[in-house]
Amino acid sequence: PNMEDVSIIRGDFPKQGSTLFALFDGHGGREAAEYASENLPDLIKNTLASGKDLPTAYISSFHSIQEEMTSWCTYVGTTVVMASVDSIDRTLTIANTGDSRCVLCRAGKAIRLTVDDKPDDPEEQKYIISKGGIVKDGRIGGMLGISRALGDGFLGECVNPTPHINQIQLTDEDTFIIIACDGVWDVLSEQDAVDLIASELDPLTAAKLIRDRAFELESTDNISVIVAFLSESSNDE
Repeated sequence: PNMEDVSIIRGDFPKQGSTLFALFDGHGGREAAEYASENLPDLIKNTLASGKDLPTAYISSFHSIQEEMTSWCTYVGTTVVMASVDSIDRTLTIANTGDSRCVLCRAGKAIRLTVDDKPDDPEEQKYIISKGGIVKDGRIGGMLGISRALGDGFLGECVNPTPHINQIQLTDEDTFIIIACDGVWDVLSEQDAVDLIASELDPLTAAKLIRDRAFELESTDNISVIVAFLSESSNDE
């Protein structure tokens, strides 16, 4: 009944010649996604200005914003997936917490660049237990179905805000990325999503195609999609 996702695109971020694409999939409400989308990019940029490298800036900023959010985001939270494309040195940097994904199309093949954070994963479960929590029915405390997120203060330190970082060098075979929430991936495979938009020339049209296909397949969750073109023949982004 309510849209709890927030999507943002910021040019010249985190530096000149780079573009940020980010998706925040809120749960329990929209407040956490809105706050993180409005404040996390500036935290990252300020941390970079202090001399930190990009992966360190992501990790530090995710922890800093979690400290800001925990006290008032008691029963609301958000997943995060951020992709920054540097058009100068042709690098792609991904940071994610939760189960929203970034998928790269390389030579027509779908490559997942993010990690789905599930509480029953052995390493994730070990972390939750070390913080005094339990995993029941694949959920933290039997309630939250992801192990990493921002917000969800009622679960204390059991929710890990640390993002997974993935940096890759883009090649001429890399044509686009798809960033989407679990409302898409619950009903559509990554390769099917790539194949669906392989011949599209406009990223907005491509994103709408994936959105509409997920809806046709009866997704019962919020549906959000960003498509970014990477090759020069596709006008960079």
